[in-house]
Amino acid sequence: MVSWTCAILLIASAIWAGTVENSSENLARCLADPTRNDGVRIKVFQEAQILNGDRPGSLVVRERGRGAGVQARLEGADGVSPGTNTVTIVGIFHAPDILRVEELRIHEGRNMKIYFSVPVVFLLGIWLARGFRLTRNGLEAR
Repeated sequence: MVSWTCAILLIASAIWAGTVENSSENLARCLADPTRNDGVRIKVFQEAQILNGDRPGSLVVRERGRGAGVQARLEGADGVSPGTNTVTIVGIFHAPDILRVEELRIHEGRNMKIYFSVPVVFLLGIWLARGFRLTRNGLEAR
């Protein structure tokens, strides 16, 4: 009974988190209709990177996850150098493609954290599969 309750709570929280994050405006939606979304506060967070812009000294944020590679010019990101680290940016969108930065967080080494956690999760799954089995009564130790 406890395992089913935990599974239901885990699934419900994943669904809730997905709907909360996807309900907000994102960069791709703002760029699709810039005049309607002028002045909208957005959060750019899925695999976003800061890159060099087409003009000297200009920065561009590129969102890869939901945005499928959309880009916007950044204002107010002084002192930030372009790089391969992923970032989270909260800002105000202005037509046609400007994002005025309010908050910026750089996730240094995020990719390495993911690469190191995958084998750990895999080994943990093997350990649990060898130590327990699923029956009608729930999990039982072997």
